[in-house]
Amino acid sequence: MTTIEVQNLSKKFLIQHQKTIELKEKLVGLVKGQRFTHEEFWALKDVSIHVNKGETVGLIGENGSGKSTLLKVIARILKPNAGHVRATGRVAALLELGAGFNPNLTGRENIYLNSSLLGFKKKEIQKKVKSIISFSELERFIDTPIKVYSSGMYVRLGFSIAIHVDPDILLIDEILAVGDESFQKKCLTKINQFREQGKTILYVSHALDSVRALCDRVYLLHGGRIRTMGSPDDAIREYRKSLGIPEEDDIAPVRETGMETGKASRAPAGPEPSLLPEEAATGEISEEEAKKRTEAVAPSRWGNGDVTITDVIFMKKSGEETGFFHTGERFIARIRYRCKKPVTHPVFGVAIYTSDGLRLNGPNTKLDKVRIKKLKQEGYLDYIVEDFPLLTGDYLFTVAVYNEDMASPYDHLEKYFNFKVVSDKIHQQQGVVNIPCRWSVR
Repeated sequence: MTTIEVQNLSKKFLIQHQKTIELKEKLVGLVKGQRFTHEEFWALKDVSIHVNKGETVGLIGENGSGKSTLLKVIARILKPNAGHVRATGRVAALLELGAGFNPNLTGRENIYLNSSLLGFKKKEIQKKVKSIISFSELERFIDTPIKVYSSGMYVRLGFSIAIHVDPDILLIDEILAVGDESFQKKCLTKINQFREQGKTILYVSHALDSVRALCDRVYLLHGGRIRTMGSPDDAIREYRKSLGIPEEDDIAPVRETGMETGKASRAPAGPEPSLLPEEAATGEISEEEAKKRTEAVAPSRWGNGDVTITDVIFMKKSGEETGFFHTGERFIARIRYRCKKPVTHPVFGVAIYTSDGLRLNGPNTKLDKVRIKKLKQEGYLDYIVEDFPLLTGDYLFTVAVYNEDMASPYDHLEKYFNFKVVSDKIHQQQGVVNIPCRWSVR
């Protein structure tokens, strides 16, 4: 079932080239026969897209390509000059900061204003106010005029209102990039809950890793037109190509060892784990400690190259490629390899680290009594965890292949890949690992 349908949509704006003039000057100019020229700018030209119920679809493209304009037309903020738009169900839009807010009203008053504009009655809003404020974490400032809010506070309030009106369609325009990291994770958890509930999401972002992690399909816009549509990887590859960015920029750094390396690409799972420099600058940690932490998460690679790890693909139970997991679901890391020459009885191993370099595990095929007789050319093997126990966070992934006695590395990629985990309400615990337990009170 199609939830959003856009057919042959066009939208133009008039760009005035004269300086701003007063009405009196304009009238005098008209009497004198003076012409005031405008340039037509077509932000969208003959655009057609469709989004099915329950899909999360991305819109990417350079600034000025028409992404935000398209969302505003779907949200009925702008009227198109031509074409047809149909959105089935209640639409909640998270567009530019402060859209729909009255800066002179308090946060609480803006909750009532926004919710009423979406068709809610006062009694319905009253039932949701406490939950909206709690999710936004703005209890201390909720009765303060929002004109004094920071950009992050705007995001918290806007996102909290949008998700609590229980929309059928959620339109998101780059707005999550403003919030702090902990709130971003909270929002991503909620977005994934929406996906599981069969909600429809149209997502605009320049953060290509989040596009990869969240979206089922992606449209690439260029100059107000659809350039291509396809899988996140295909659309992002075409986008980078259009910007003149070589594909090799996606390749993680490899420590030079003289070995013949393949193209082992870093997994699409979000930003590189790194230490915020202000932690050292503000004295929260010493410069020496900052250096140690940076070194602890730095990727490196070594080996003789008889077997090369060409890629690691993270996958869900369905076989869908991802870099974004939930606590308790199946985790699959597909390890692809290529042999320079046949090798017998190789040993594959992996390790998972926290973003600050703490090692959580380190299994290998030898310890787990999985005997691999011989590798000849190319192939892959899967590392599978049925009920993934990790809690919310960013994680690093090591993969390696050694000879039978594990004395000689063929290829070792240390902390070379990364992925994200988000916990749902059932697994909201402190720490790193979900440890099932029960309580007995006497």
